[in-house]
Amino acid sequence: MALLIVAWWKRGRLDRRDASLAPFFAASLVFALLTIHLERENVGVARLALGFDPLQRVLLAGHALAFYAGKLVLPIGLSFVYPRERLDPAALASWMFPLGAVVAAVALLALARRAGRGPLAAYLTWIALLAPMLGCFDLWYFRYSLVSDHFQYHASAWRRSRSSGWASLVCTPPSIAG
Repeated sequence: MALLIVAWWKRGRLDRRDASLAPFFAASLVFALLTIHLERENVGVARLALGFDPLQRVLLAGHALAFYAGKLVLPIGLSFVYPRERLDPAALASWMFPLGAVVAAVALLALARRAGRGPLAAYLTWIALLAPMLGCFDLWYFRYSLVSDHFQYHASAWRRSRSSGWASLVCTPPSIAG
């Protein structure tokens, strides 16, 4: 998914050239299904009674995105296990997080004409890389906590590299010509 988002960011559209990504998607699908199977049968997720309905999974995704964004911006109070969030679709306040994720995407889409597609592409790539941890599938770790900051490290590499690039520009002393 991330490769398609990057192709869209670079060219502004997807076309026949992107069909060359098909082997990567096939391999990703095979390994994703294998991982889901191993989580269910070998790790023991099938024995857990998590029982999230579709609305609870949407709430979990919104809450997890807000949690991971918050830990990226302000990494304080880090822990390996966090308290489990109550996912109540009947509570209006619970929908604040999924709505916030959609509003952020719409705002970045509206800003794309002025600032380019880069910020939206980065946001969508971050979400695509976090997708397995957003409650789409049951994971053994959900027995203890629905989020954990270490799940986002691979998805936030783009932000760390961008921050490092900006830091190197700011902190690099001027060269002396001579």
